[in-house]
Amino acid sequence: MREFAGYVLTALLLSGPCLAQDLKRLSLRQDLLGLEAVGRVDVGENGYCTGTLIAPDLVLTAAHCVLDEDGPFDPAVLRFRAGLRDGRSVAESAVVRSVADASYDPQETDGAARVSADLALLELAEPIPAATAAPFRVAHLNGSLRSVGVVSFARGRDQRPPGRRNAA
Repeated sequence: MREFAGYVLTALLLSGPCLAQDLKRLSLRQDLLGLEAVGRVDVGENGYCTGTLIAPDLVLTAAHCVLDEDGPFDPAVLRFRAGLRDGRSVAESAVVRSVADASYDPQETDGAARVSADLALLELAEPIPAATAAPFRVAHLNGSLRSVGVVSFARGRDQRPPGRRNAA
């Protein structure tokens, strides 16, 4: 997982400056086709993060979404909403367990060090069928990767994520 996420994070960091201005609001249902596995991880009343199904019962998200300086959040406050758009999701599940990268330190001041370990897995209470939201395959990426797609929830875009397919 760490290797895959490292490639994705590297690609996102390298493409970061162009992403903010090039994100397109995914307004129509057809805009989300094939992206149903991307969803919002609700963190109780405290906020939300983006998460992605990588197996019917596993979501890859950020460590800062599941713990803070006081320790891990109670999984009972976490909920994954796959394919969320305009308040409706294609599927939802409670979370029974979360595991953050052991090297993640919420107090780390070195941005690169903090981001490189900002990974967590969520185990869902109810698996989400692949026919509803097909998980993204986790694989070792070789040097042929030339683009990355980006879909994310953030402040101001919590009901319908903007995204960009094949960001260079």
